[in-house]
Amino acid sequence: MKRILDRLRSNDLAYSRTFGAILLGVLIIMWYLSIPANNTTQNNPSPTPNLGFEPTHTPEPSIVTIYLVGEIANPGVYEVPSGSLVNYVVKMAGGFTENANPMSVNLAYELKENCMIIISSINEEIAEPFVSSKVLYPLEDTSKPKLININKASLTDLCTLPGIGEATAKRIIQYREKTSFANIEDIMNVSGIGQSKFDAIKDLITVE
Repeated sequence: MKRILDRLRSNDLAYSRTFGAILLGVLIIMWYLSIPANNTTQNNPSPTPNLGFEPTHTPEPSIVTIYLVGEIANPGVYEVPSGSLVNYVVKMAGGFTENANPMSVNLAYELKENCMIIISSINEEIAEPFVSSKVLYPLEDTSKPKLININKASLTDLCTLPGIGEATAKRIIQYREKTSFANIEDIMNVSGIGQSKFDAIKDLITVE
């Protein structure tokens, strides 16, 4: 009997050792397999989810062309961002001259494509200085200009010229009744028409 019990105890001990060795091996294998998985997670983090937002592109403002003449430091053609005010292009051109009448133009007027801005002098007549339509004129197609004959034009036609009011138009008619205009430059002999106003109308008038 004693031999049988000793043999059973010996078998239980061997079994326990075998089971323990197997369990230890399984744990080692599981630990080893877990190492690459952790490294992969650390080296390759999950990408930031795409929420559907794209970076917005701010379009560049459109450009409009403006013709600035009269009592301005640097008259000429200017390109400015659409929506700019008259005050913006006046500053671009160096500001008013000493003889300029700032009341001759609406500085708060919003610029539009192909506008002419006329800055009158303090000696020139301004019929309605606060009305922007009197000082801003859209440029027409110059390929077929509609010239006004200052020797024959009616009072109404003369008043359509930039910066020419009714009083000035009457003086033009009075002048030509005595002496016809030999050339367009002669119109500066009329009181109230100086160099700046002539520059504004010279491409719109004729004597023929």
